Amino acid sequence: MGGRSNSVKSPIHGPPLEKLAAHIRLYLTRRPRAADTVRGIVEVWLADIEPEPARDEVLAALLYLEALGDLERVRLPDGSELWRRAG
Repeated sequence: MGGRSNSVKSPIHGPPLEKLAAHIRLYLTRRPRAADTVRGIVEVWLADIEPEPARDEVLAALLYLEALGDLERVRLPDGSELWRRAG
């Protein structure tokens, strides 16, 4: 019963994920036809975030938005994936 909390924030549900998801939504509100790879999203869509978010954090946000039905993933013939607004 000490002062320690057993609560551990999941990186999938914590504020960084919500912040990244909000930035991605805002970018797509302004550019609804945009589509890009995770690398392009980090370098272009999220270019104003300092420090630059890690690729795995961005991927977690993209997967979260995909699960909500906001984004869809498109696999290209070369195996690369593009992310875009769903619908």
